[in-house]
Amino acid sequence: MAIDTPPTGGTGLVVYEWVAWRGFLASSLFPAATRLHARTDDGVEAVLDRIPPGTTHFLFHLNATITAGFPASRPELMTALAARGIRTINDRVTDISKPFIHRTCAALSLPQALADRMTPADTLVIVKTSLNYGGRTERYLPPSERARLGMHVTEHAIDPKHYQVMRAADVPAQWWDDPALCIERYISNHQDRWHRAYVWRDRLCLHEAINPALVKKLAGNVATREFHFVFVDGRFRASAGSDPGPAGLLEQLAVFVPAIGLQFGAVDAVSNDTGEHYIIDVNSTPFFATRSAETLEHLGGA
Repeated sequence: MAIDTPPTGGTGLVVYEWVAWRGFLASSLFPAATRLHARTDDGVEAVLDRIPPGTTHFLFHLNATITAGFPASRPELMTALAARGIRTINDRVTDISKPFIHRTCAALSLPQALADRMTPADTLVIVKTSLNYGGRTERYLPPSERARLGMHVTEHAIDPKHYQVMRAADVPAQWWDDPALCIERYISNHQDRWHRAYVWRDRLCLHEAINPALVKKLAGNVATREFHFVFVDGRFRASAGSDPGPAGLLEQLAVFVPAIGLQFGAVDAVSNDTGEHYIIDVNSTPFFATRSAETLEHLGGA
């Protein structure tokens, strides 16, 4: 997972950014970075001409769910950056859709919460959009660009702040086949506990939060705890002075995070009353609502 000679505070780092700066973790963690506004039609030279001398690293920081074709010249750009000796960050993270997350968990033999038509009728499910946050940022793109990138924006009235929770039997039949929707088993516990992990290189900050709302969001947390870890020999090991945290979730993260190539970002997980954890969301452009100084200190020390 480690990146050779990573930037400290963003020195030598270019953040290739689209709709993801003010209030986002990257702007706080990398204050010395060079910020480049990204476009889907950027040519290689258009990007290279804006990269300052002394650049060592290039972070893909695109607030879109599927980015393999963002920009369209991405393969050629990767080759050109490598020729200059510039290391790319998060170049492998090109699909963070919810169906992809569930498929990846299944492929890695990790618990996964995806529901289907065969889910028992009385099982509670939550109806989400396949794209992050309802595809809000993707709607800024022309329909032709969304189609080229392979992203489907739902036409149903799905509010990402208030995803619907219902019995599997009550899900409209056409929703099961809508590629813009993702229907998961609703995983919950009596403590209303959930977790968010912030990742940078070999460092991980795990926030354990209590939120009584059906849909867990940072804004509704009533209590949080923070744990700090370093990735060593295939495991996330607690830093000095940090509590050990939930072992089962950390074992899953130690498998999942490297598998998807996540070098910078956030991962959300929920758990049931038996202590089984489910990874349900990945964000390679995490917002940083908590403004935790402890998080910045730990990640910045990587």
